Parts: sequence; C-alpha cells; structure tokens
Amino acid sequence: AERSLKMAEFVTRADLKEDIEKKDVDIVSYIKEYISLYGETFSDKISFKFETNNSYLNKNISVLNLSIILDNLISNGVKWNAKNILFDFENINEKQLVMVISDDGNGLSEKFISNPDRIFELSVREVAPTNMSGSGIGLFFAKSLLNDMNCDISFLGNNLKLSGASFKIVFNTIWV
Repeated sequence: AERSLKMAEFVTRADLKEDIEKKDVDIVSYIKEYISLYGETFSDKISFKFETNNSYLNKNISVLNLSIILDNLISNGVKWNAKNILFDFENINEKQLVMVISDDGNGLSEKFISNPDRIFELSVREVAPTNMSGSGIGLFFAKSLLNDMNCDISFLGNNLKLSGASFKIVFNTIWV
C-alpha cells in the first residue's frame, strides 16, 4: 500500500507522459534527485548515502521505469530490515556505468545464496523478517525493465559494502 501511494504521489507530481517517454538524463544525477524528492517516503525507515566518484553517464531512458526499479530495490531493503542504503557509482568507461546498491539489512537468505539468480525469476519469493511478504514480481520486473534498457542487474553478495545485500546494475549506452 505504501508503495502504491508513493507511485500515486509520483504520478500526480510529475508530467507522466513526459516521464514514460524516453529522454536523455545523467543516470547519477537523476538517481540522486529522485531519492532527494521521493526518498522522504521511506525517510522514517531508511537513510541514503551516495558515493558518486565523479561518475556520469548520459542515457536515453524512461525515467518512470528507472524510478520503478529504484522503488523495488529500496522496498526490498526495507522489508529485510535495512536502515541504510548506499548507492556507489563508478564509470567502467565513457559508455558504461556501474551502480552498486548496498544495504545493512538481513541480506539474501540462505534459501537463495547458493543460486542467487533465482531471485530474478517470476514468482520466486521469501517471507522477510518484517513479515512483509513480497509478490515475487519486483526483482523480476526490475530485471526485465533493465534488460529492455540494454542494462542488467545481478546479486553481488552479502556483507560487502554494508552488512546486508549488494546488487550491481550496469548501465550501457552501447549494445552489449
């Protein structure tokens, strides 16, 4: 319910048609701006930090789809008891940007740790300690949206940058 309220707020604040259509944005600046505007929805539960490392990548994308991806990743962190989320950006080259999103929640459960790619399959889910059950759609949908953008997401591991899960998103402006 909280997320749909957030999306409703997003839709009423923004010119939706403009956001659905693709436009050129700097991925790093857009994500920072999105979190500063809409992160308040989660602010009683979570705080955000950024390591931008002077990274930049201009990409023609649907910012609405990028926002949905961010919402799914943040919501998952909240479900798994995260209090902090770190966005760490680094350019591979002028055509590719890596974003590692890490939290200090419970991390990926034992059920999936030996085969983490399963979490991106439709209807695969685990009951979180917060008892907030997922739909089994969020990460599948996020991966699908990213793949449509010629980008990808993968699970990196637990306890890497923060004590919880870390995911890597590679944004490409070239076809890979």
